[in-house]
Amino acid sequence: MASEAGLAGDARGARTGVKIFSWIAAWTILVVAASYLLGGNYRLTIGANAALSVILALSVVVVTGYAGQFSLAAGCFYGIGGYGTAIMTVRYGFPPLVAAVAAAALSGLVAYAIGRPLLRLSGHFLAMGTLAVNEIFILLLLAFPAITGGNDGIGGVPPISISGWSLDRLNEQFIVAWMLAGLCIYLVARFGRSRMGRALTFIRSDEAGAASVGINVARAKAEAFALSAILASIAGSLYAHFLSFVSPEPFGVQASIQVLVIAVLGGLATPWGALIGGVGYALIHEVITKFGPVVFGEAGVGPGNQLFVGLVLVLFLIVRPRGLASFIAPLVAQRPIAAAPHGLPRAQTASQTDRPVPVGNVLLQGVGLTKRFGGIVSLSDFSINVRAGEVLGLIGPNGAGKSTLIHVLSGALPPTAGQIRLMGADVTMMPAFRRAAGFRLGRTFQTPKLITGATVFTNAAVGAHRLGRIGTLGSLFPIPAGTREESDLSAIALEGLRWVGLERLIDQDAGTLSLGHRRLLEIGRVLAQRPQIVLLDEPAAGLTRVEKDELFTLLDRMRHQGMGLLLVEHDMELVMRLADRVQVLEFGKTIFEGLPAAAREDERVVAAYLGTSDRRSAP
Repeated sequence: MASEAGLAGDARGARTGVKIFSWIAAWTILVVAASYLLGGNYRLTIGANAALSVILALSVVVVTGYAGQFSLAAGCFYGIGGYGTAIMTVRYGFPPLVAAVAAAALSGLVAYAIGRPLLRLSGHFLAMGTLAVNEIFILLLLAFPAITGGNDGIGGVPPISISGWSLDRLNEQFIVAWMLAGLCIYLVARFGRSRMGRALTFIRSDEAGAASVGINVARAKAEAFALSAILASIAGSLYAHFLSFVSPEPFGVQASIQVLVIAVLGGLATPWGALIGGVGYALIHEVITKFGPVVFGEAGVGPGNQLFVGLVLVLFLIVRPRGLASFIAPLVAQRPIAAAPHGLPRAQTASQTDRPVPVGNVLLQGVGLTKRFGGIVSLSDFSINVRAGEVLGLIGPNGAGKSTLIHVLSGALPPTAGQIRLMGADVTMMPAFRRAAGFRLGRTFQTPKLITGATVFTNAAVGAHRLGRIGTLGSLFPIPAGTREESDLSAIALEGLRWVGLERLIDQDAGTLSLGHRRLLEIGRVLAQRPQIVLLDEPAAGLTRVEKDELFTLLDRMRHQGMGLLLVEHDMELVMRLADRVQVLEFGKTIFEGLPAAAREDERVVAAYLGTSDRRSAP
């Protein structure tokens, strides 16, 4: 069996190698042919600049399109690449390639260092913060003229040379720029379809949902910011070597805004949008520059030229608000890689706690939990135990504190007081992603949290995130370990979809599913986590009778697999049919704990639900 799996992996690797070689050959032929067809120096210059725009737009695709972080710092890292390579080659005599690599590494380190605190911001606050980063960079260039040349810049930057071959002719620069652009498109596309790419798209949709499947949100965002900076730095290094000169002006805020416009024009959701946007923007600009004065006279020159370019871009975005690449979106939707051929997938888990727990053992324990929001007490000295192989039904009227309890137990909210233990370990102050990744804790939400605009398969596959080990760098390159892991994670995701009966819908946009199917998909994603404990927040809300019966069957199967389920639900019939024990919550306190049949007859439970005046105090 192991040998067959190995042979299958080798076959997949061979097919991947042939496919990559074919793409390289086709891209090389296309680029070389274009360099001869364009002919004149002016066209080659425009073409090379378009390639730089593509690489810059890819940096925006990673941080804004994938991760959903609105960054206007591309100009800063573009400048670090340009000035870094210029300073190292002109002032210190470094070889151009060494200088470019060092500048890219510096950009990545700077981006990661400032990204960890900066990316705590969101929306327009983050945009303002990254805009400030760009402005600070320009001020630093002007503040140290002895190093940067100040307003005069740095001249005499040598052309790129490889083994003594100096690439100083325009057609050679065109070929180098587009070969690098093609490589970057491939790497970013591969990254987007990887474990880390899925993590970023979930972060873009909902950070709380991403943390619930074991994704370290802060680290993933900072790594995306660093990868974006490296891409922008590569473009900056090429710019410096092609022009043999750098100055502050090309790296200002205007550059960041223009790059964002190019990425939005093409489409932020895919690297093909960067290609379409970069080429499209160059074509639009050149067509209006050439024919604007003919059609509009003096109004088509200078500022008028920019006005008409802007109007054309606005028109395109009105017609295709998701970018021009949305025309090809169905062709690049993520599909599962061939699954492992025998038995369970081979993915290695990230936790030593991934071993069966005997039925009846306590998996989750909360002792004396209190949660206050200012003067409002949502939980008060509340205790709970969830055991392996049982369903604990948690019921109570609206506002009793049930959802707050789910948030506290999962790590989304810290308790004001009390202790939480998972499999015997104190996790009271542990963040949500560590509870999910290290202690096999899965959860659902009152409103299903799914990746918007992604397929059913992608939404299920992100649940297997904690079972993988390949990080950001490994996700960029077709290494054998990464290919095997992606195959295994695909198999786990498909297994989760089969559990909930959605395997036939793997290519469907999750946003088009019915509410019942969205809830099932969320449970399928939880099952892809290989959980031991599952917290279910009103999973039957809004479901039809048939869908509730399907949900009952699914949860019953999960119980018999040894999972511990905490079921928060208003559907009393479902709770009474399914739960082994029932705990009733009112005003943050337990008023009943015992068998479902006894809960029906308890006066305190009846009073809590019916609001009778003869209500006893909680024990």
